[in-house]
Amino acid sequence: EICERLVLKADFRNAIKYREDGSWTTNILCILLWYYMIKFNFNYPESTILDMLQFDHFLTHQPVGIDYIEKKISYCKIKSRILENLQNSVLHREVLKNHIEYCIRNNITDCLKNIESFLYNNSLKDDEKEIAVDYLINLNDEKFIKMHLNKVNEKTFIYSIKKLITEK
Repeated sequence: EICERLVLKADFRNAIKYREDGSWTTNILCILLWYYMIKFNFNYPESTILDMLQFDHFLTHQPVGIDYIEKKISYCKIKSRILENLQNSVLHREVLKNHIEYCIRNNITDCLKNIESFLYNNSLKDDEKEIAVDYLINLNDEKFIKMHLNKVNEKTFIYSIKKLITEK
């Protein structure tokens, strides 16, 4: 009952605050509510669960991902929110990875332009750009190879070449 009341106060869309140095802080209320939902399979309002797409945390030293959301919410609603988030939200680290990996797993191409733009986003770390490369290579996007490969930074270029060699 207390979780039902508190979840209405939680803001999972803004629970993680990213700093320029790559570190972040996380709202403790959101961590607790998220943990209880996973641990005890609590049901929260659908809108709250969709907001949790912009949240991830660690259990046993590993990020959890979004499988628990996929079990509760329809593909169409998750896809719609992920596309919205990729277009309109500042995503980093595991949250960005969760979004792009979902698009890879489900062959979602509607976000191609947004993910291409991540290659040139100076606020993203190199490992965050790598998941964008994975998406583009997974799409077998020749445009990526022709248009972007020579324009990305050196680390992203090297990662891209290694990935192309092993994937093709």
